[in-house]
Amino acid sequence: MPETPSDPPPEQLPVATRYGRALLTIIVVGLALLALGSLWIYSDVRPSTDDAYVGANVVGVACQVNGPIVSVFVEDNQFVNADDPLFAIDPRDYEIALRLAEADVLRAEAALADAEQYFERVAIMAAKNYMSQNELDQSEAAVLEARASLQASKAERDQAKLNLGYTTVRAEVDGVVTNVQTSPGTYANVGDQIMALIDMNTWHMRAFFRENALQNIRAGQLAEVRLNMYPEKVFRGRVQGIGWGSSLDNGATASDLLPAIQPTVDWVQLATRFSVRVDLDGYDEEYPLRVNARGVVRVFTDTEATPENTNVEKAKEESAP
Repeated sequence: MPETPSDPPPEQLPVATRYGRALLTIIVVGLALLALGSLWIYSDVRPSTDDAYVGANVVGVACQVNGPIVSVFVEDNQFVNADDPLFAIDPRDYEIALRLAEADVLRAEAALADAEQYFERVAIMAAKNYMSQNELDQSEAAVLEARASLQASKAERDQAKLNLGYTTVRAEVDGVVTNVQTSPGTYANVGDQIMALIDMNTWHMRAFFRENALQNIRAGQLAEVRLNMYPEKVFRGRVQGIGWGSSLDNGATASDLLPAIQPTVDWVQLATRFSVRVDLDGYDEEYPLRVNARGVVRVFTDTEATPENTNVEKAKEESAP
């Protein structure tokens, strides 16, 4: 049986072939090192997550007085400025209550004036021993009681004035009204949230990072945001802070107030994810944002974190002796 020819020893290969193999080995090793370096840069130095959502502070617009709604001044998804009227409650009962309270103030002022005049006469008579000290004390007490009654009447008048002002519900911040589902004739009770107002000055991203990606993230670091709805637009922002807890389905936390972050795979022990808030720089009207729009957040941990944006650092400085 003929023998299969074997490769010659490396020292017998041509010089060009030996150098070519060495060069190829160097290139492969270099590419591997480059890949590892890129992986390290993007996982530790510039961590990113596609589990990120647009957020904004949402103000629940509620009533502070009871009554039927007589006017609705806005439509769903309308932009409003702070102090713009949103809706009005029938003010007639509160106008009457204010007039009654003002009348009570006038009566209390008259009663105080009468008590003060009587006290002055009693004081003169008591100085001449025509009236007893007990009568003088009683008249002085009547003056103090009349003054207290006047103060109470003024407080009730001020409250009535406030209640009348509450019949027109106004926007507290610049924003967009949403979930408007009311019409004139609806009876509103104190505390009922009639609509929601999205604060346009509080746009941010809620980015959920794995716990092993948080070691280099600090408040104040620069961040880059890309949204699915605007793939060509790059938004800029800064890390505001890192969440101190999260809520899990297995009851591992005792509070329902913590953000609930669901695991994505049940049969693998996944790293817990925590919320990192990134405040966006400004608001571009050409790219309107919407709450819960999804995107990708990348944090540049190699940028300088500003201590003034770090609540923990500020607390440490203020508590330091």
